[in-house]
Amino acid sequence: MRADSCGPTLVWKRPPGERRAIERGARRGVVEGGRTGARSRAEGPGGSIERGRTGERSRADGPGGSIERFGPYDLYEEIGRVGLARSYRAMEREAARVGWDRPIVVERLRTEFSTDPDLIGAFIREAQLAHQLCHRHIARTFAFGILEGHHYCASELVEGPSLEDVLRQCDTAAGAMPVSVALALLIQLCDALHYLHNRPMRIIHRDISPANLAISRTGDLKLMDLGLAKTADGRPGTRFGVVKGTKGYVAPERLEGHFDERVDLFAIGVIAHELLVGSARFGGNFARALGHARERPVDPPSRWNPQVTRDLDDIVLTALQKDVSLRWQNAYAMKFALQAAGQATGIASPDDVTAWLRWAFSCQARRSTVIGKIVSAIDRSYRRVG
Repeated sequence: MRADSCGPTLVWKRPPGERRAIERGARRGVVEGGRTGARSRAEGPGGSIERGRTGERSRADGPGGSIERFGPYDLYEEIGRVGLARSYRAMEREAARVGWDRPIVVERLRTEFSTDPDLIGAFIREAQLAHQLCHRHIARTFAFGILEGHHYCASELVEGPSLEDVLRQCDTAAGAMPVSVALALLIQLCDALHYLHNRPMRIIHRDISPANLAISRTGDLKLMDLGLAKTADGRPGTRFGVVKGTKGYVAPERLEGHFDERVDLFAIGVIAHELLVGSARFGGNFARALGHARERPVDPPSRWNPQVTRDLDDIVLTALQKDVSLRWQNAYAMKFALQAAGQATGIASPDDVTAWLRWAFSCQARRSTVIGKIVSAIDRSYRRVG
């Protein structure tokens, strides 16, 4: 089964050799992977097991560590505690028995929120919304509901770095990614948003940022976290939190409470600028620069990266227009423009993307070298001038 298909199957089949390697790793207590590509520990079969519909926990200490059984899932390790839920690297037991043993993520509503009807509703709304989506570049949600007294959601585990990690590595070690790689990722992101925006519900994500994007081992960009998504009928995916969105990626009109799908395109413009420059320079400083939008235009990416063409500059600056009528009006138009620009620079294949990622994360942090310190000083002077 293809990884981008959207049938009822919960997980996907690995080649037998890779499956045996994972099994050997599990016996040793270590499995490669995780949402950010870090080494994740998969506890062996002898450890703590939670059983029973009442949530009572029984422990069995063994040489392989701890496994928590949660309904049909084996939870191997907590890999995150963000917002309303705790996230666990997991496997669905029945699927694993027939060879469909790709790890997944199981999110459970945190205990401290389990008695708040508003927060429970927010968690359920996000899961319901995500469960209806089926797109290659959007992380899949397979199941949700209540198990053993806990609200939960089972979804795709993206085994690769977040775009936030990639930008950090570019900034500190690898430098700007090839324009062809940046184009490939941006086109995939536009494709995902075109799908969201054209659903019958007209979903607006509202929190497009590097932290909510990951690159899989197959070179596919994956959009995650619909916690702030809003549908055309006005129902938000969540009411949790005061500031809705990630600082530096929020479109100016959001501050006035008026927005539509074009707020997501503005966020793509910020990400595009960062990818082409090779630094998350917009994350904080750019947010302040937005306050002076009419006094000071945004500098084109080619100011820092001479490999960026004039056409690409125009595409990015159009996405960053403060006047929404001058911005890209839909994700498909922006995607088409990026594809056209790629005729001059080339567009990386998924294999090219993964090959570059392997190289980029093998680079030593340049900040620790003499040349790196000089480059950093020059970079800081450019930021002060800009």
